[in-house]
Amino acid sequence: MGVALSGLLVLAACAGVPTRSDFDASATFSELRSFAWLEPSYETVEDPLLDSQLLGAKVYRATVNALTARGYRQVETDQADFLVTYHTTSRERIRDSGVTVGFGISRGSYRRGGRHIFLGHNEWYESYQEGTLILDIIRADDNRLVWRGWMSDRVHRDRFTDEGVERTVRQIIEAFPPQ
Repeated sequence: MGVALSGLLVLAACAGVPTRSDFDASATFSELRSFAWLEPSYETVEDPLLDSQLLGAKVYRATVNALTARGYRQVETDQADFLVTYHTTSRERIRDSGVTVGFGISRGSYRRGGRHIFLGHNEWYESYQEGTLILDIIRADDNRLVWRGWMSDRVHRDRFTDEGVERTVRQIIEAFPPQ
């Protein structure tokens, strides 16, 4: 799963795109006050657009901004209560337009008088890439994943901008900590 794919999710931050999250119900989130960034691996490149250090830098900046705006402090790894990292995934999706049916009656053609009845339908499919950005919160003391938030949306170049990534990450982080 490419890190750049998470950038695609970040792009999904457009209005109307829901975020999702899951968490460890036994975790005590009130103890988490400081964080450090855990750099994802860029060794396996599945998608050069999504698995890049350029996108990773945007996700990093957006995550730091979102967490500090919520009162968390960024510290060195050995002093952190929790670590934050991200992942990306993508998959091809197919959208079905549904079926459009038409019905009509005409008076005829120039060759013949008379009435004609016609019935027609139109059906089409669209293929597109859907990207998902996943943010993970990991307890620093035992390396246990305690929270995961994500957003999925159609991959589009506008979502790779600084502003697009910032919006997406901010929307995901709004669900942290769980209520």
